Amino acid sequence: MDTQETFGLDASQPAQPDRWHPKITPFRLLTLGTTIALGTAKAVETYKQVTYVSVTLEWVLGVVVFMMYVYFLQPLAIQRI
Repeated sequence: MDTQETFGLDASQPAQPDRWHPKITPFRLLTLGTTIALGTAKAVETYKQVTYVSVTLEWVLGVVVFMMYVYFLQPLAIQRI
């Protein structure tokens, strides 16, 4: 028995790697969107040299987003797995 036959390989066709991509879910889109939005807002305020607004945005919105994820969205993401 040939080795290629043993492993189900066909020499006439090139081997293609299996591709794996994570599913795009509303939870992942929301995570990406909030990261982009908060990062952009912080970059704009830093560019304007208003550092206290940048730091305040980071602290206040960071806590709000964290609480939102932990208490409301994380259980939904776990149920879908």
